Amino acid sequence: MLRNAPARDREVIVTDPVCGMEVEEPLTFRATFAAHEYSFCSEECRAQFVASPEEYVAPDGSAPRR
Repeated sequence: MLRNAPARDREVIVTDPVCGMEVEEPLTFRATFAAHEYSFCSEECRAQFVASPEEYVAPDGSAPRR
């Protein structure tokens, strides 16, 4: 991660809710569920999430099921 850099230049690490992989934002693989935006490591993980998001996060979208 870049330190002392403007916020727009810093990488943000998030966890893919499907596979648990840590990924850098911004990513092109994204989906929204229950007003929360999620990032994914691949289109495959995104597709699995979109097919059944309740398997991966709480029904209100607030917490991962892992």
